[in-house]
Amino acid sequence: MKHLDKQIISTEEACHLLGLSRQTLYKLTERGEIPGKKIGNKYKFDKNQLLEYLQNNNEYKTWEIKGDFATAGIKKMAKRTFQELASNIEELIVNSYDADATVVQVIINNDKKTISIIDDGGGMDEQSLSDYVIYGESKKVSAYRSPKFGRSPIGEYGMGGKLAITNICNNCKIITRKNGKEHIFNMNRSKLNKAKYVSEIKSKVLTRACSSDLYGTQIYMEQLFAKHIDCERLLERFSTKMPISQNFQIILIVIKNGDETKMKVLEPVFEYVKKFEFSEEKSLLGKVKMTIYFTKEPIPQTKQGIWTRVNGRIVNEKAEWFDLFRATSGTRYRYRLYGYGEADGLKNFVTFAKNDFIDCPEYREYLDFGHKNILKVQNTLLREDEDSKKNSDRNLIKEVEKEINDIVSKLDNPLVIGNLESKIKKEFTKEIEDAPETPYPNIDAVENEAKKVATIVKRGKDKRERRNQNLSSGERATYSGKNYSLNTVDLSETGDLVKFVKEKNSIEINEKHNFYIHASKGNYLDSLVRDLAFTEIAHDYSEGNIIIFNTVFNELARISTKMIKKII
Repeated sequence: MKHLDKQIISTEEACHLLGLSRQTLYKLTERGEIPGKKIGNKYKFDKNQLLEYLQNNNEYKTWEIKGDFATAGIKKMAKRTFQELASNIEELIVNSYDADATVVQVIINNDKKTISIIDDGGGMDEQSLSDYVIYGESKKVSAYRSPKFGRSPIGEYGMGGKLAITNICNNCKIITRKNGKEHIFNMNRSKLNKAKYVSEIKSKVLTRACSSDLYGTQIYMEQLFAKHIDCERLLERFSTKMPISQNFQIILIVIKNGDETKMKVLEPVFEYVKKFEFSEEKSLLGKVKMTIYFTKEPIPQTKQGIWTRVNGRIVNEKAEWFDLFRATSGTRYRYRLYGYGEADGLKNFVTFAKNDFIDCPEYREYLDFGHKNILKVQNTLLREDEDSKKNSDRNLIKEVEKEINDIVSKLDNPLVIGNLESKIKKEFTKEIEDAPETPYPNIDAVENEAKKVATIVKRGKDKRERRNQNLSSGERATYSGKNYSLNTVDLSETGDLVKFVKEKNSIEINEKHNFYIHASKGNYLDSLVRDLAFTEIAHDYSEGNIIIFNTVFNELARISTKMIKKII
């Protein structure tokens, strides 16, 4: 190292720089190992030379550190990962499922303030026990399959069960049997609290021989942290989130005041009107499935939604339901939709708390799959609703048609026609007499003209009958035998609302017209159709005469009102 300027420092400064005592500094300087000069009875040192000495002669010392896990971290993880009692018990049930159990009993003893988990799974041997007490030790990799049923494992971190016990109780006794041996050991929260590191916690295991027919694991927990246990909530959670199947059953047993209540956990089942099934082979996830039910009646809010299973266990409870709420008319059906998606390919992307997925390309691929399915379900239901509403409206119009024909039959009564003629003559005469341009009309001429006008109304029935006689053989089945037919036609929104086809005595109404649509939505379609029918019939009777039109229209309305009053 080349120094342009010397920086002379004192002996005291040199000792501080090198970390040496004065005697050691003098000794090494006299040996020539440290650059320095004695001037008189004092040593002088060049700072740059000392720094170069440090760089060339400073060696590392070697020492070791040993990795461990602080118990404080364990307790934080336990508290923040599985906050609800049901979530903690679910972790223990999952272990039973992974161990090939066919039945697991969850026993809530309110009298003794204990919780027990008992299964008939494969149990644990010495090696399994040694692995069990190690946090993060697990052989349940993605390729693992259980020996008896070939189940894909739900647990994978080797931490869930131990953290769950830490959250549930102070004292836990575990009895497990496998290969003709019974092992008993305790997990004590006080040991976790006293130890600073996990390596300090030691567990003694008692082992003895037992029948080779005995197998399974029993977990007994006492000194519970929960002051009150909501068994209904447990039952609801287990029925929704646990991997229930023909070869895996969960039994919830509640003991209170000496009475024992046993409940089998079943998946929620609702009567449904339509079932949708989807299946695809995805590039990242492999095979994914989804089944969605549209129920007959609204279902409880806690059951609504599309849940996702990974290796049999429900993982997420997504509120957005694959963007259902942002989809057009999405909330219209939310209270009657539930179902399950199956995506085992997401196993490696489940969060540590096992209630969600990490954001990744695989999960986004699954979200896209679910979103497309939701849209297909929604569009199908919308079309079916529209078709159902359309059929309902058409049936309503046929009811109005029957009513109209009954009214016209009463209108054709000779007595009613006679009264109409009198009214028409009176109105016609009054109109002429009151006209300002003919203040002094010829009364006889007016009366004769009034008689001619009045006879027009009599021709209504004859015209209809002649039209029916002229119908073709193919048309008679539809139109013959009716005074008037009411039919819907599918025209455009800008098309005419109503059209009268005289040769068929048919009144056609455009069901695409905005008036028709608004009347249908507003539940007054029958009134609209009735008014349109009265208008066309009155026009048919009047042959363009406004006096006859008004008289006939009002008479149709009077007969209709009278019929309605009789019904009421």
